[in-house]
Amino acid sequence: MEIERKFLLNKIPDNLETYEKIDLEQAYISTEPVIRVRKKVSAKSEKYILTVKSTGLMSRQEFELDMEEKAYNNLIHKADG
Repeated sequence: MEIERKFLLNKIPDNLETYEKIDLEQAYISTEPVIRVRKKVSAKSEKYILTVKSTGLMSRQEFELDMEEKAYNNLIHKADG
């Protein structure tokens, strides 16, 4: 279950460069239904994820599946817009 939330920071944390960094690249293959592919890269790992979301705005079902880099690279070029 995904519940959308937004947070507002009072200030940017000190020593921001000491925190773990995660680079995200993503694209939406479809918006109805929502189908997203995401590449998630950190110092420790590189993951490729296919996400399918049910209908709804504030809360909805979300399913994530690991995928291979080759499949991700194939789908990223089919992005919707």
